[in-house]
Amino acid sequence: MNGERMSGPALRLVVFASPLVVLACTSFAGHATPPIVIIPTMVLTGWCVRQPDSQLGLAVVLLVGLDWVLQVERSTTPWSIAAAAGLALFHVSMSMAAVVPPGAALTRPMVRRWTLRWLAVVAGAALTWAAAAVVGSVDVDGGPVLLAGSLATLAAGAVWIVSHSLGRPQRSTRRAAATERAAGRST
Repeated sequence: MNGERMSGPALRLVVFASPLVVLACTSFAGHATPPIVIIPTMVLTGWCVRQPDSQLGLAVVLLVGLDWVLQVERSTTPWSIAAAAGLALFHVSMSMAAVVPPGAALTRPMVRRWTLRWLAVVAGAALTWAAAAVVGSVDVDGGPVLLAGSLATLAAGAVWIVSHSLGRPQRSTRRAAATERAAGRST
């Protein structure tokens, strides 16, 4: 197939390596990750490679997340962006591995679609880190105006997300709904 970019085995290598990237980020941002965390992470991740459609990925995320919380003292370290990228890569690669047979090749459109999803999450993580760094560096007294502005911003963001995530109904869906309404009136 001409559009192949990555194979199933390479994808599973990404599943295995991405939590280790998060542990490395934790070590760079804080203290060295102890072997008592590294070994169970590797074992659980190995099982995730074998069973990507299982819930074992949640255990991996909880383990590396707990390690981050316990090891990293400064929450606005730039290493948090790299750790978030590693976690997002783990999630995306697990999701892809769950739908692709182990020996199969991935097509360009599939890799492009999942890469764009990963990039969107990484961009969101970078923006969140930047906002946290700015807010953390400014000494702002809380007050009703700040609270109201924050809540209005969150509400506007929620409305925007909902309006853009639902999309327009398909033509056939609209036709079916019109037919259903017409049938309801005639009875």
